[in-house]
Amino acid sequence: MWSFALLCGGYSVGAVDLVEPPLVERLVAFGQGRYEFAAAADPVTLPFDDASFDAVTSCGVLEHVRETGGAEDKSLSEIARVLKPGGHFVCCHFPNRLSWIDAVATRTRGLYSHPFKYDRHDIERLAADAGLQLRECRRYGALPRNMASRLPRRLADTPSGASLFDALDAGLGAIARPLCQNYLWVARRAVAG
Repeated sequence: MWSFALLCGGYSVGAVDLVEPPLVERLVAFGQGRYEFAAAADPVTLPFDDASFDAVTSCGVLEHVRETGGAEDKSLSEIARVLKPGGHFVCCHFPNRLSWIDAVATRTRGLYSHPFKYDRHDIERLAADAGLQLRECRRYGALPRNMASRLPRRLADTPSGASLFDALDAGLGAIARPLCQNYLWVARRAVAG
């Protein structure tokens, strides 16, 4: 889904995962030469040359590397390696340690909760240790996104329903920012000299 959104935005995408995602052939066709998938040999090492990307994104991935035998700090060092000087790393859906959603999920049988959660100090340390300069860090997501699918169909499957949900989420997020579900953070690889 993330690769598709980036392709729709006009970007070229070099995707990597431990397993080939579904619909790779469709992404290749849709991207018309702007999409490439590479299978990773392990949870840390990226199969790309040094300084080969202007930007690297992680959408709901970095917090799971320990679950596959990796480590966030090693992954971030590898990301810094493949970024061009001045390139940016954008991380979203990075779980907030104070999230009320994860707190409820942890205590509710059958609901998924993140085994690893973070605060701003963790993010600052991870970025600095990888040689990245933190440029932005904010929390978002006051409402669980899967709640939207429980809305009546005439709202859940419409642009106006999505807009209403997003407006409510943003309003609640402004009031209860420390308890939001996720972090979005952006870091930059330093330019030599």
